[in-house]
Amino acid sequence: MTTLLSRLKEAKTASRELDYALAEMAGYKVEIFRVPEDNPMFKSLRGGLEFMTLLSGEKVGIPPYTSSLDAAVALCEAVLPGYGVEHMMIWPGHPCQLSLVGTHKEPDGKYWHSGEDGRWQVEGATPALALCIAILAAAKDT
Repeated sequence: MTTLLSRLKEAKTASRELDYALAEMAGYKVEIFRVPEDNPMFKSLRGGLEFMTLLSGEKVGIPPYTSSLDAAVALCEAVLPGYGVEHMMIWPGHPCQLSLVGTHKEPDGKYWHSGEDGRWQVEGATPALALCIAILAAAKDT
């Protein structure tokens, strides 16, 4: 997990390889089928097929965690249910900064944050990368 965290921190842009590694970190089985270049389907399949197997057994495409903030939020919900982004700053020409906060579930069923739940302040080249970095940092600490 430490190596993946380092790779995410060093990333300047989205990466499908990082997406695959994040899917595996989340506990999904990742399968990649490469198509030989002489295969007529090579271009339309962009060289191959990638998918992950959900806990239900369903096979789905690997989300673009490092390029899509929606996909990164879904990853957070899967890995750290109830955690939330407290602050996010996106400033032109600068890395995205955000704070991810841990939560706990109260008897009323709602999630709340207190100091003991943890807070991770990170930065990444893009909002999606920053959230992925925060998710890994929090998962490593919990």
